[in-house]
Amino acid sequence: MVIKAFKGILNQITPNNIERLTGEIKKLALDTEHRLHDMIQTLLDKAVDEPTYADQYASICVAMSRTEVTGADGNVVVFRKLLLTQCQREFEKDKTSELNRDERQKEIDAEQDKEKRKRMTFELQQESVKIRRRSNGNIRFIGELYKLNMLSDRIMHHCIVKLIKDKHEDSYECLCILMTTIGEKLETAERKRGKDLSQMFADFNRLATDKSLASRIRFMLQDLIDMRNNNWVNTRTVGQAKPMTIEEVHKQARQQQVEQQAMLAQAEDRRRNERGTDRRRGGGGGGRDGGRGSQPGPTDGWSTVSRSRFDTPRMLNAIGSGASQMEAGALKMGPGGGSSWSFGSKVGSGRRSGPAAPAQPEVRTTPNMFGMLQEDGGGSVAPTVRLGPGGGGSGSGGRLGPTRGSTGRDAQKPAPAAGGPQLKGPETMDDEKMQGLVRLICEEYIDSKDYKSSVQDVEEKLHANTVARFVGECLNKYVDARSTEQRHLMGELHRNMLESGHLTAEAYLTGAKELLEVASDLACDIPSLWANLGELLAPPLTAGRGVTLEKLAAPAATIVADRYGAKFVTGVLKRLKSLHGADKVRALVPTNFDWKLYFGSDDHVQPLINAQLGFLVAGANVPLSLEEAPTSKGVRGLLRVVQEESDIKAWVLKNVSEEDRASTAFIKDLVSALCFDCIVIDNGAKRVQLKRLEDHGALLKCLIVKEELELAALYGVMALVRHLQFPPGMLDQCFRQLYDMEVISEQTFWRWRDQKDSAEQEGMGVALTGLKAFFKALEDDAGDDEERT
Repeated sequence: MVIKAFKGILNQITPNNIERLTGEIKKLALDTEHRLHDMIQTLLDKAVDEPTYADQYASICVAMSRTEVTGADGNVVVFRKLLLTQCQREFEKDKTSELNRDERQKEIDAEQDKEKRKRMTFELQQESVKIRRRSNGNIRFIGELYKLNMLSDRIMHHCIVKLIKDKHEDSYECLCILMTTIGEKLETAERKRGKDLSQMFADFNRLATDKSLASRIRFMLQDLIDMRNNNWVNTRTVGQAKPMTIEEVHKQARQQQVEQQAMLAQAEDRRRNERGTDRRRGGGGGGRDGGRGSQPGPTDGWSTVSRSRFDTPRMLNAIGSGASQMEAGALKMGPGGGSSWSFGSKVGSGRRSGPAAPAQPEVRTTPNMFGMLQEDGGGSVAPTVRLGPGGGGSGSGGRLGPTRGSTGRDAQKPAPAAGGPQLKGPETMDDEKMQGLVRLICEEYIDSKDYKSSVQDVEEKLHANTVARFVGECLNKYVDARSTEQRHLMGELHRNMLESGHLTAEAYLTGAKELLEVASDLACDIPSLWANLGELLAPPLTAGRGVTLEKLAAPAATIVADRYGAKFVTGVLKRLKSLHGADKVRALVPTNFDWKLYFGSDDHVQPLINAQLGFLVAGANVPLSLEEAPTSKGVRGLLRVVQEESDIKAWVLKNVSEEDRASTAFIKDLVSALCFDCIVIDNGAKRVQLKRLEDHGALLKCLIVKEELELAALYGVMALVRHLQFPPGMLDQCFRQLYDMEVISEQTFWRWRDQKDSAEQEGMGVALTGLKAFFKALEDDAGDDEERT
């Protein structure tokens, strides 16, 4: 059943969900050597059968590489070692003997029945193709493992040499696939060692001209040589379909839409030019210009500017090189569009060759689908195209083309109000325009991850009356987005708007209320709703501009009434903790916070503890979570033992060798684990439960029997307190308790204070400052002893 579930997960993997599904794989009960072996074989089969996804299967192997189980013989079996052994076995397998080609060919030649001989030949060919495909898939998978540093350069050289020495066409095909996969990384590694692949490619050149090889193999070798000469860019695979994330699919769709609109504009331009040519041919009657074909040019000093052709490559190049994505909807495709494209740096730059052109009568045009992105003012204002943050030229703020009758957008910008930046967009906006605006600003911010690139759109297209709706539309659009990063970036966008003054706390909470009022109904359709809301709402809480947990309770009143308040608030707080740590969360939640705002009449203590937010519970003496422990493998392993075993001393004496018990590294990790286990959160502050530490005194006295081990114990305490960022008084508490328990001698404390070990100097100044009273007490005790003697 475990392997069946594993296969089911593999069948669902895409570039967009691989991280989440890898987490599900880790939760499977792969706790025996047999299951681990079956899992690896399943992975290899999938990688061989689906070489397009080999890189994703290799990523799963990297994530599982440290998985360990106990084998039947009692030894530890590691996933990575099993995987590499299986890959080596598959690589070194003799394909010729496996197929038994020679004997089967003799049987075919000896067969008299033509139909049977034909069938046997076909079966042999099919098996040959199957074996070759498996070899190619396996070597591709090996290459992907190497690219993720699961295999070394030495192993790759061994594989390459073996494939060359085989002198078989199938081996040469595998060689080409392997080098196509790893060539760039391998050559970079060789250059760092002062070598290159010149000799190897000299052999490839020789093979590529060997007429005894099949043309297919020689062409593959030549392609490999060309690829290296082209800086390892394989021109034959450009444009081929490959797995893409949802974001990449959307990006590709936008690009295709831009290209399509560009081609339509080019066709319109060509048609207009053809009409103009017909009119200039002397016989043009009918229109307003009829009969004017033979007239001389104007004599009023103005020269006629000919219509230039629409330069599609230039336009697409500008799109590709811009700092932000160009929206397809920002192209003007109505009348007046077509060929009159010019870059902002060439318009409104102060060049004036004569008097201003006479104002043209306003031409009302039929609005098109891109009208939602226009400024207020009707069809007379052309939409604009942003080419990058801050613009690309003078006078027009880096946009394509000026607005009608202006010399550049920046020239007419009103000065911002003294109270902060102004929002100068229209006071009202229909739903269609608002959705288009959300798409424009949000997607630009997601692409650039830089708020500066979105400031101009925020200021020019939003208004104080519409900014709350903008927030609501953003939250509605991304609450069920598949990407955690997109939701986080939406939260960051709103945080930036709050910090810059473009968004007030009142407007933000009003916008959030639109979503929160229906959140209870969405919970059935979006299983991860509460975590998603946490990702969207956590960043604005850190802006310090009036959006607080207390004020967020009002928009969330419906959620609380539906008894989802606990899930909602813990989702937000857990996200805050993952982003900024427990200390930041404590700073955001007042000590006297009224938890009834979210929990109603229900108890809040246990839900917070279950969500590993117990440090927010006043007076509950909540232990620290394992997540806050030092990341050292030794400390965490011992900490699990401390928390699970009732008799720690008996466990240590039974499971830890005498040699290890006498090592300074073990004593340092053990003391760190024991002290961490004694730390609790009391009224929002960390403190040491001295009675609990005293209970470990017998174990410490049993193990710490010489001065070097005493010093290691102090280093362990120091490492723990340094990891926790020196909570006030904690180091002093631990040192005093160890001294009172007579685990550490006075001489060792002085030695620790005066030690010059560079590896232990980090944070020493802070530590000694906090221990002044402790060492003063030691001096006083020493003076009293001298007086008594």
